[in-house]
Amino acid sequence: MASPQSAQDSYAIFQSRLAANWPSLSMADMMASVALAQAFLSDVQDVRVLLTQSAPNISAATATGDALVAQGANVGVRPVPATPTVVALQLSRANPGDTSTTIVVQANTVVSTQGGDGLSVIPQTFSLNTTATISSGQITAPALVQATATTPGSAGNVAPNTVVAPVVATGTGVAWTVTNPPQGTGGVLGYTTAGTDGDGPQAGAAGTATFRYRIQAATAPIYSTAATIAAMIATPGVAIFDAFVLDPQDGTSTLTYRWALVDGSTPGLSGATITAGTPAAAVDAQVRSVLPPNVLPTANAFTVTNLTSVSVSYSADPSQADATLRPQIQAAVVAYIQSLTHGQTPTQFGMQNAVNIATGYVLMNFQLTAATPAIAAAAATQLYRANGTPTAVVSVTRA
Repeated sequence: MASPQSAQDSYAIFQSRLAANWPSLSMADMMASVALAQAFLSDVQDVRVLLTQSAPNISAATATGDALVAQGANVGVRPVPATPTVVALQLSRANPGDTSTTIVVQANTVVSTQGGDGLSVIPQTFSLNTTATISSGQITAPALVQATATTPGSAGNVAPNTVVAPVVATGTGVAWTVTNPPQGTGGVLGYTTAGTDGDGPQAGAAGTATFRYRIQAATAPIYSTAATIAAMIATPGVAIFDAFVLDPQDGTSTLTYRWALVDGSTPGLSGATITAGTPAAAVDAQVRSVLPPNVLPTANAFTVTNLTSVSVSYSADPSQADATLRPQIQAAVVAYIQSLTHGQTPTQFGMQNAVNIATGYVLMNFQLTAATPAIAAAAATQLYRANGTPTAVVSVTRA
């Protein structure tokens, strides 16, 4: 039965479509036909409303909220709690030639990785779990000190020797340095209700995508290329940006797979050699879990072409200040390059489109004038990346 609201809407639609003939149709001898047509149209409208409301929730690729959770529950996949990375730090004197004083680094002191463009690669911060002491006569603290990532998620699973910067003063008055000999571990992009990070319908975009991939990995046909890619992207604790699988289908029972983090790196993978306890090992375990025992997978990294400089030029109305547009253009060009997946070539059109969106202004005569190394058509296993901050990589000339 049509709902009152649907019937009302359908009746109005019916009238508008037949407006020219409505006075004649409204005569008494036509009302039976009018009522029949109106009832039919109302039922059609009800079906359209039902399909519009239900269609997005039919697939894990488009479902949201509770519907996405239900999609996962149907195949035994549930949102997991977000957990922060724990990393072991080595604290040392900045001046090893002077060991006359005692350095006390208090618990909750924050240290950080450095580098990144601030857009696609964000510095990771960690808070010391306990107080660490470098006594007089010592160059380094006698034991590694544990620190916990300030933000839950797999981004904190940083590579060895990348935590290099104390970012909060300790008040000791004596300079000290920090590094992490082992890799950070344990960070999982899990479900949180805050919406800033997580694995679930209320998570940020990255967490929701990971949850979707986990569901799709559970439903993909086993032993397929699609299942292998889905398993790679859904690797717990690894924020995989890109994945590629080559099955030669030549009867050799071999398969080659490639993957990369957002910056193009593959921690723990050197050539085809995988180091235990690293993201590369976690990805390899996921790949093997969806392959038959007789198929031997081989890991490889993408061929990453790091652009160290990109030169662009543009013209604009005099009312548009170069000091305002320049940093927006630089940030947009780098963000565009970092968003490319394997086999995609940076283009002038793509850069200009990204810049126009970022600035909210259609720039005139936008040109990609040069790049180092020179940009060429990307191979299927090639990945373009910007190597440095937007201001360091992108030079902008106003014509």
